[in-house]
Formats: sequence, structure tokens, C-alpha cells
Amino acid sequence: MGSAYGGDTPSFGREYLIPRPFDRRLLVELSAAVAQAAMDSGVASRPIDDMGAYRDKLAQFVYRTSLMMKPGYDRARSDKQRVVYAEGEEEVVLQAVQNVVDDGLAHPILIGRPEVIESRIERLGLRLKIGENVEVTNINDDPRFNEYWQYYHGLTGRRGVTVAAAKNLMRSRPTLIAAVMVARGEADAMLTGIVGRFHKKLGYVRSVLPLEPKVTSTSAMTGVINQQGVRPTA
Repeated sequence: MGSAYGGDTPSFGREYLIPRPFDRRLLVELSAAVAQAAMDSGVASRPIDDMGAYRDKLAQFVYRTSLMMKPGYDRARSDKQRVVYAEGEEEVVLQAVQNVVDDGLAHPILIGRPEVIESRIERLGLRLKIGENVEVTNINDDPRFNEYWQYYHGLTGRRGVTVAAAKNLMRSRPTLIAAVMVARGEADAMLTGIVGRFHKKLGYVRSVLPLEPKVTSTSAMTGVINQQGVRPTA
């Protein structure tokens, strides 16, 4: 969609009330709204029993990933987990978290400075509310800081990480904070990697979260969607 608007990806709000004619979201938003209005007014001869399923079906025509991801979305909704986002100040992360909240996929936890997150939520016109539908771990002033660096030092002290280094890393590496939160049971999963180098991020995660028994290495999988369908690549 961004390419159709010269790189600009608008979001509905005070500055974007009337959708542009080629906004793909219209198919889902407008069609669902018209169908709901028809049912409310009694015009619809065949009312829709499950509006959520209807919207999901419409989304499959717009976003080719929807059909592939639907089983994962359904499972996530049935057992919502606490997901911590290491780069919680990044705008693309905040926009993704808005979708997660809207679709009821998880309980998001953002790592960052609350004032920065608040200002960017307002600038983007998002509906996220800290303390209501999203939590924030303050990277500059979290009461658990001492517990975090002590936990990390306990894991890495024998590998040469000093007390001073453990404190500094816990103040400056959100990926490390996210990993410690998962390890301590304060989050069920973590997402990172929007900024920075892959091997650095993976190193921080591996220093805190061990591999499962009988697993000897990490791996990743990417799903590529083309005209022939979905092609998973390791």
C-alpha cells in the first residue's frame, strides 16, 4: 500500500478521515460496515451470524498472508500470551501492536521510555493505552532493574561478565531485558530484531534462554508467498 501512496502509509485519524480510493483496507472496513448497517436496519435478507469470520474472509482477498496465518491467529486468540516487544519505541512496532490489540492476539509488553512511546502513539493516531491494553517496561527506571542485572550476572558471571557490565547491559540492551523477562516468567514470548544486527540479538537471547533438550542449534524459517503459493525456506 505504501508504494501506491509514494511511500506514505496513512492511518485513520484526525488527518485521514476520508479513505483514499485505492486504500486496500476499504474492502474489509467498508464492506463489514455496510453489512452491519444492513442487518441493523433490517434490510439484509440473510444476516451474517459471525461478523468476525466474515471480516477474516474479506481479509483473505486483500492480504495473501491471511489464509496462511489464520490457524496461528486462531490459536493465539484462544490462549492469549504475554509478548514482550524489545523495540517498543519503534513506530512500525507500535503499528503492529495496534493490530495485535485490535485482533485480540496477545497481551503486549513494550520496552522503552514511556514518554517516547506515548508521544509516538499520539503522533501515529493509535488507540493504544498504557496500563489498559498494553504494558510498558521502562528501560530507564524499572523497579526490577536490580533483580534483572543480578539474574543476568548469575548466568554469565563465570563467562567473564562483570557486575558493572551486567548493570550497563541491562540499561542499554532491550533485547537482553526481554530475554530476562521471558526467563523469569514475566512474559511468555519475545520479539526483537527491527533494528540492530541479527547475530548480536541472537547472542543476547542465547546468553539467557537455553535451547530445549536434544536441540543443538537455533534455526529460522521464512514463508515466501508467490504465484505458486507458499514456499517455506529454512
